[in-house]
Amino acid sequence: MCCKENKNKQETSLVKKCIILFYIVLCPFAVSAQMTVENIIAEFLTIEKQNRYADAFSEIGTGERNAYNLPIGIKKIVGNTPITLAISNMKFGPQYGELSLFVKLEIPQQSKSLIFGASDIKISHGGDLVGDVKLSLLNEVAISLGNMGDIVFKGGMNTTTGGSNSQTSVTLECNGDFKELSLDADIILNPNTFVSVSDKSKPVRSSFKVNIQDWNDLIAEISIPAFEIKGAEGFQFTLTNAVLDLSDIRNPASFYPDPEYFATSFTLPDPVLWRGLYVDRFAVSFPEWFANKNSPEKPRLEATRLIIDENGIT
Repeated sequence: MCCKENKNKQETSLVKKCIILFYIVLCPFAVSAQMTVENIIAEFLTIEKQNRYADAFSEIGTGERNAYNLPIGIKKIVGNTPITLAISNMKFGPQYGELSLFVKLEIPQQSKSLIFGASDIKISHGGDLVGDVKLSLLNEVAISLGNMGDIVFKGGMNTTTGGSNSQTSVTLECNGDFKELSLDADIILNPNTFVSVSDKSKPVRSSFKVNIQDWNDLIAEISIPAFEIKGAEGFQFTLTNAVLDLSDIRNPASFYPDPEYFATSFTLPDPVLWRGLYVDRFAVSFPEWFANKNSPEKPRLEATRLIIDENGIT
C-alpha cells in the first residue's frame, strides 16, 4: 500500500519550500537525456566524496534541510548488501514533483556494481514516491563464478532517451525502501571445460529469470543444454532439474549431494555457503564406438546428484 502524506508535512512554509526547490532545480548536476552510465557512476562518486546524503525521501520533500545540491544520496542495507540511491534532476509542480532516480547495488566479493535507473519518477510534496517504482538495469554486467563460468545480467540504456527496457530491475516502495530484485540473466559455463553439443563454436549458455528479496539468496531453476567435456569429446551430458545456488542463506530444496563431497572437497564450515549448479538427475550418452553392433543406439548411463562448482564436476 502506498504511503500517505503526513498532514503536518503539508503545512511546511511555502516560502521555505520555494527557496529549497530553487536550489534543487538550478543545480548543475541535473541529468540530461544524453546521460551515460559513466556519468551516473560519476554522480555516485560525487555523492560519496562530498557526503551529499539525506536520511530519507521525506527530508527532500519537506525541506528539513536548508538547501540541497544535486545529486543527493540515500544509503540503505538490504540483507548484507549495501545499496545507494541517487536523486537527480528534481523539479516540483503544484501537485507533485518529478525526479531522476538511480540505485547502485554493490555485489559482495566482486569489484562491480549493478546500476539501475529511471526518469520522470513522481514524488509527493510530503516526500513519498507516488506508488512503487521500478528502475531498470542500465548496462550489461558480467560477474565471475570462478572455474564454473560467468553470469551476465542483461541490461541496456537508450542514450537518446536515457531510459531502459531491461527486465533486470529493482522495485522500491513509496518510502524508498527496497522491495524486490528481478533478474534476467544468462549463465555461461566455462568454455575451457564445457563444449556445446549443438554448436561447438559457442559456449554453453542458458537464460533464466527470477525475483528475489535478497541478493545473497539467489536460487534459480535453469535448463542447461547438452554439453561435452573438453578432453572427453563424444560423452554427451544431458541435465534434468538443474538448480543454480548462489545463496548464502539456504540450499535448494532438492539439494542432496553425496556427503563425501563436503567431507573431502568443500572447505567452508557450513554447507549452506556452497555455491554452484546442482543437478538432481542427468544422463551421459557414450560415443558411437561404444555402441553394440546389433543396435544403432549409443550406450547411455543415468545418474543422480551431479555438482558443477569451483572444483569442477563431481
